[in-house]
Amino acid sequence: MNSVTSSIPQIINLIILLILVFFLFAIVGIQLFKGTYWYCDASHIDDLSVEKFRTIIDLSIFEKLNKEEITDKLICMDYGGDWIQEDSNFDNCVFALITMFKVALTEGWLDIMWKPVDIKGSDVYTLFFITFIFVGSFFLLNLFDGIVIDNYYREKERVLGIGDFSAGQRLWIQLQSKVGTQKPKFEVTIPKIKWQAFLYKFVTSVYFESFIILVIVINMIVFMISSHRESQSILDGTAIFN
Repeated sequence: MNSVTSSIPQIINLIILLILVFFLFAIVGIQLFKGTYWYCDASHIDDLSVEKFRTIIDLSIFEKLNKEEITDKLICMDYGGDWIQEDSNFDNCVFALITMFKVALTEGWLDIMWKPVDIKGSDVYTLFFITFIFVGSFFLLNLFDGIVIDNYYREKERVLGIGDFSAGQRLWIQLQSKVGTQKPKFEVTIPKIKWQAFLYKFVTSVYFESFIILVIVINMIVFMISSHRESQSILDGTAIFN
């Protein structure tokens, strides 16, 4: 409990840094994705109404367009749908910060990332979210655990009375504690029976270990080959290797 209490000042500083980083990415997100996170709600329109609409206004775009594929406001309104803003968006700073927080938690962040890619038709925008995942989620959020753990070890040293010891004294104490926890090692003797001795030398040799590592690497490569809509020949080949 003392380690958590002593971590509060450092945690507050980290929260301030986290808010600044989130705010920076939110501003960039507003510049890139404002007006993007909207969708067309055409669930209340039945196919009969659409057919009547087509007879009045000839719009060839409706011939190959499903309700779920409408990504333009004017087309949605002409279709008779409602243009609705999504819960996660970058239309203002508040919503952008909330969206960045959702992405940092990695909960449903893929749907948030692919939305502007589908609208704008470029995979470059994925770099924005991937960079934020590394900086805001993997690095900054994990610093909370690092601060608490670091203060825990400091509190442990204070309780044990070694907080004021020099580096050499601490090293000596660590060596003594390791020596006290060491257990005797039992050496395995080579079997006297020839075939058992042969198997023992074979499985403990460097060549056998290298062979096992090679098999593991090949198995990983086989799993890496698998992809979406792969051909039947690849499926048969991976099944044979596995």
